[in-house]
Amino acid sequence: MNLIKTTTTRRRMKYGALRKNTVQETKSDAYLCPNCKKLVSYVPVYTLRRCVYCNQELIWESSKPAN
Repeated sequence: MNLIKTTTTRRRMKYGALRKNTVQETKSDAYLCPNCKKLVSYVPVYTLRRCVYCNQELIWESSKPAN
């Protein structure tokens, strides 16, 4: 699996007397399909065996945590 870092931007608006817009950026891991390079998941899902876009078999062993 291809592991990359993604940046997610979240905007939140508060209403009332003190209106504010808050923008929060977070960085997280994302897993891409090795064949079509599309986003498969943000967390390792070991039960997911095939890519939903190209039906390529996914191998999660390289990203499995050691027990």
